[in-house]
Amino acid sequence: MGSAMRTAGRGGEGQKYALTSDEDDADFWGFAREAEGLFTPLPHDEGARRVRLMGCVPQGGLLKGLGHVGSRRATAGNAWFDLIDGDGATMGSYFVGEVTVIGVEPSARGAGLVDLTLTLWC
Repeated sequence: MGSAMRTAGRGGEGQKYALTSDEDDADFWGFAREAEGLFTPLPHDEGARRVRLMGCVPQGGLLKGLGHVGSRRATAGNAWFDLIDGDGATMGSYFVGEVTVIGVEPSARGAGLVDLTLTLWC
């Protein structure tokens, strides 16, 4: 019930994923249009993931991490990673830990959007 409240009314065109801080429901980290790697364990560690979020508008804790790529302060913290359907309803919610921004570049998916590369624990 809680996760539907977190993302209600925030959906945009083509948004399929949302990230919200685990520590504060009001700390919304943004949407993404595509995500790769959430369900692909890294070879050296079952729980570790390298996730690429495409078509993002980073906010909150995630936006803060962008200014510190390559340093310890790039770690945004723990979050809920929600999968959203076309109506903006949450279809699945996954707890992810130690979300850290390791790369950012302009997105081909729209003006003002970025593609982020993150490491996290799932």
